[in-house]
Amino acid sequence: PLRNGRVRVEVSEAGSVEALLVSIAPAAERLLAASEKAVATTLLVAPKLEVDFLDWEHTVGSLEDPDVFAAAYPDLADSVMVVCFHPEHSWAGLAV
Repeated sequence: PLRNGRVRVEVSEAGSVEALLVSIAPAAERLLAASEKAVATTLLVAPKLEVDFLDWEHTVGSLEDPDVFAAAYPDLADSVMVVCFHPEHSWAGLAV
């Protein structure tokens, strides 16, 4: 998708976790409405959001759990998967 231009980047002006959570459903709905030939995935970027990593992990990051996502966005749960990144993220204890 990246090499053939099928990645959409959307910028959220969200300054709070709550505002970012509100912006997820519309971004996902635009992705689902687009032709797969035109858009394969969407990156929702929130450059103005400053939040502690642990707060992020317990709110936005928790949406990576399919059950949590389904509870928050039941209409999207069978069609969308969320992957979250934070500047302080580490994988297996390694700084990214």
